[in-house]
Amino acid sequence: MESIRVRSAIRCAGATLVLTVILTGAGKLPEVKRYDIPEYSGKKTYMSYTTFKADSKQQELQDMAETDPNGIRAVSGRYCIAIGSRFDAPIGQYVDLLLHNGLVIPCVVGDLKSDKDTDSTNTFSPNGCCSEFIVNMTDINNKCKSMGDMSYLIEAWQSPVKQIIVYPEYNFF
Repeated sequence: MESIRVRSAIRCAGATLVLTVILTGAGKLPEVKRYDIPEYSGKKTYMSYTTFKADSKQQELQDMAETDPNGIRAVSGRYCIAIGSRFDAPIGQYVDLLLHNGLVIPCVVGDLKSDKDTDSTNTFSPNGCCSEFIVNMTDINNKCKSMGDMSYLIEAWQSPVKQIIVYPEYNFF
């Protein structure tokens, strides 16, 4: 396996700190599965994080999560979302939402939409959403709450999802 040795020296208050970091597997990109999303409205709905059963994987992930200032639940900087079974991604799986404008929203699968609650491709819910953010309803951004759409959080999110990228090697469980 290839490795890279990075050496850095920092001088502060007359002392020099030398830090050496060895990166193994350098240059190797993680395996990913990319799923193209057909054209749709771009809506990104939300659901409450309090709906999960106490002994479920969903709740286990929520026990690790924190609520960000806009009410979205996140684990290690990745937003918790629910997606359909088309993406073959279990609870805890790292996924990214690649928007049409090129923005990538780092996420983790926090819930799976039931096949009976999605279209025939198990991609979209009846309201035309392919990614449902898991939120704390008391802290959710007011504009998002009134519109029923997390796309209103920031302007850059007002772009439809182009691809869902799944990282099979990375899971919280």
